[in-house]
Amino acid sequence: MKIALIALLVTLSAQARQYMQCAPFNSTSTNRMVINLDGANSTLFMTSGLLTDWDMEPEIRVLKDLNFDSSDENFHTYSTEGDVVESVKIPSEVIGEYSNFFLVEVTHTSDTLSRSVEMSCFSSLYND
Repeated sequence: MKIALIALLVTLSAQARQYMQCAPFNSTSTNRMVINLDGANSTLFMTSGLLTDWDMEPEIRVLKDLNFDSSDENFHTYSTEGDVVESVKIPSEVIGEYSNFFLVEVTHTSDTLSRSVEMSCFSSLYND
């Protein structure tokens, strides 16, 4: 009976997707990022945030597939593909866990530019 219960718990936790919502750390920027970790269906959504000035450019929204790259005891690294590549380093300790606060490093890389941003995040788990 115990073995069946353990197997059921492992199966259920393996199917959970993790949702992370992030904002720039120590910044007044309205940029936001959502990471949806769901195995081969993982995604990265980025938005320029809520704009209050009607004369400004429309808000920018980008949705990309997110692929697992590597992990070690400190970080899990994921990245996108395309002309501009985003690399996301997530603390290993929060993978598969609820968390009210953690920091991730996001690096945007293109042929001409590479810049990194530190973002503060929270995460939730969902069994869809």
